[in-house]
Amino acid sequence: MKINQKISSFVGIFFIILIVFFIEFWNYNQHYIQEIKDKRIAEYHTSLDSIISLMQESYLSIAFENTYWDEMVTFVSHQDDVWAEENLDMTTLNFEYTAVYNEKNDIVYYAQLHEKEDMLLNTFNKISLDLTNPTFYNYYIKHNGNLIQLFISPIQPSLDAQRLSKPRGYLLMGKRITREYLNKLEKQTNHKIKFITKNENENFDFIHPFLSDSKDEIEHIGINVPSETIDVASEIFKNQLIIITSSAILLILCLIFLIYNIIVKPLKRLTDIIEGNEKIDSIDKMLDRKDEFGTIVKSIKNHFEQIHLLEEYKRTVDISSFVSKADWKGNITYVNDQFCNISGYTRDELIGKDHNIFRHEDMEKSIYKELWNTIKIDKKPWFGKIKNKAKDGTAYYVNTVINPILDSNGTLIEYIAIRDDITQHEETKNDLKEQYSIASDKYEDVLYLSKSYEYAIEESNIILRLDLNRNISYGNDKFCEISGYSRSEIVGKSYSILNHPDVKSEDIKKIWEVLESGKTWKGDLKNLSKNGDTYYSIATIVPIKNKNGNIIEYIGIRKDITELVNLHNEIEETQRELIYKLGEIGETRSQETGNHVKRVAEYSKLLALKTGLSTEEAELLKYASPMHDIGKIGIADSILNKPGKLTPAEFEVMKTHATIGYEMLRGSNRPILQTSAIVAYYHHEKWDGSGYPRGLKNDEIHIYGRITAIADVFDALASERPYKKAWNLDKILNLLKEGKGTHFDPNLIELFLENLDDFLEIKEKFN
Repeated sequence: MKINQKISSFVGIFFIILIVFFIEFWNYNQHYIQEIKDKRIAEYHTSLDSIISLMQESYLSIAFENTYWDEMVTFVSHQDDVWAEENLDMTTLNFEYTAVYNEKNDIVYYAQLHEKEDMLLNTFNKISLDLTNPTFYNYYIKHNGNLIQLFISPIQPSLDAQRLSKPRGYLLMGKRITREYLNKLEKQTNHKIKFITKNENENFDFIHPFLSDSKDEIEHIGINVPSETIDVASEIFKNQLIIITSSAILLILCLIFLIYNIIVKPLKRLTDIIEGNEKIDSIDKMLDRKDEFGTIVKSIKNHFEQIHLLEEYKRTVDISSFVSKADWKGNITYVNDQFCNISGYTRDELIGKDHNIFRHEDMEKSIYKELWNTIKIDKKPWFGKIKNKAKDGTAYYVNTVINPILDSNGTLIEYIAIRDDITQHEETKNDLKEQYSIASDKYEDVLYLSKSYEYAIEESNIILRLDLNRNISYGNDKFCEISGYSRSEIVGKSYSILNHPDVKSEDIKKIWEVLESGKTWKGDLKNLSKNGDTYYSIATIVPIKNKNGNIIEYIGIRKDITELVNLHNEIEETQRELIYKLGEIGETRSQETGNHVKRVAEYSKLLALKTGLSTEEAELLKYASPMHDIGKIGIADSILNKPGKLTPAEFEVMKTHATIGYEMLRGSNRPILQTSAIVAYYHHEKWDGSGYPRGLKNDEIHIYGRITAIADVFDALASERPYKKAWNLDKILNLLKEGKGTHFDPNLIELFLENLDDFLEIKEKFN
């Protein structure tokens, strides 16, 4: 159901603004935190580079002792081992490997702190030193799993401090990068930077690479920045978020109050009017509303007026005829006052009884057999004369029309019988028969009497005569009146001009097969008038034979039942529409849609047919299933539309909607409402007994409830709602499969999956 357009727009805009604000607020704070983090990383990175450079310079502080470099030049030329042992001591220089090369790139001195790594010398020998490069540089190598940092400095006289001439050799020193080395760097930063080796953790704030002489990365360490500053920013963000969320909740509560007064409260009044708890006159106060509620109010008022009009039609029929109704089993469900008067029984004495209570012993059993065969097996109207017995034993005669009422699928629902009292006529007729036997001296009187009967039949019935070619040879005034044709327009014309397009050619063919075989045909006819209107009649068509037994023409005698059929159709349509409206109201209170109840109705009918239920039951379930959640009318909005998870106490209240719906509907005598009560009561029960309200399991759960449960869950998950997105098909099917044998009837789930394409076709049709 639509809500007031202005309120709907306001609610939509409010929530869009709220969502956009939260998204922007979240993005801003994340950006703010990242900005702080990036700033700290940059500061620590700069600090790290400075520390590493400082340490490199400290290792090479010897480069600033001029006399030392002059001695190094002398050592490269003369290779004085004594001088080397005194001045190239690795412990003093704080290195683990030392090597000296001359200008020919030959090694003239080599020493290492760890004797087990003698192969390092081979590695040094493979180094291609560019002795033309006068600058200092460093790089890293990998040896026996160790990462080694190499420092290389040209050997030149102290007078050539600018390193402009060709070097006399090179001094190469190496140091392993160990955990102790990294700890020393951490200490230099007052432990603000945490070094983690590659194998310890893969998630770093930034990476420090170790490059080879060809600038390739051969190893790296990860560096993590302390999170104190970031944690403070995050805490500020959380506090801001709490303040904003509280403000949003306050606004939402104001909005809920506004919606309750403008929408929910008027809707409750409409519900009370529909349930009969409030007078229809009170609806007039809401007619002036210009929104959707005003439209709904007008629609409901029109429905009540139509129902009132139908009641007037029914009252007219009740005054003029004896009316009774029976269910499809033949038990009396309704009698009017006229019927009670002629039979002598009270209404309470008749309801639920069989019509045999009126049977007169003079009536032959074959007549009743033919009657039931016509209305129950052939599903055709039966009409004829019946002699009944009143409660006091007196006989009375009625001219009777019994019409079987079928639904749109041709399933028998009930019978409606309309009778006219012809007791006086029959008694007079019997007296005349006794007085006027067919004898030669009474022939003229009998002929006159016959003419009188013919006139009486003409005046009270629709008469049509056809020749052997099925052309109309005669139609009385009543036929011309109902068909809209004048006598001159129809005489000589084929009867086919009266055929209605809805009537199947096979059915017409069967009628003529009966007549041409010489038998009388009885049934109901649907014809088309001259101006295109549809009219209905109960007809008896008799083949007229000559004394030799040959058919010479056909005479049809009809009773007009157009008003009765239209009245019944209008009543049924009104009932179904009201049921759908009530179902939609129940769904609207929990933010469902009108199409939801339509799809659930169609799913339920299809699954009912697939499981083997009769067409009658499947159609009944279709019209009843929209009321499965009608009990939600009795659930408070604060629980029904709560956005979060319900508390145990709230869920117990929510569970009562199944019982509320059942109690609302179970007292009705209408089959549709009785079925609706069953659906409302059972559709939340689960196969394993964990459902509610009674905790039934397996076949203890009514088949209507088991079917509707699958239809309801499938459509709810497949449909988008204001509070959730639609699930994809695979996710829904997985849930149904997981619930097979626990939540759902396993046999019904199998039928559902086997016929999935049919259900998806319904989903698309009513989407």
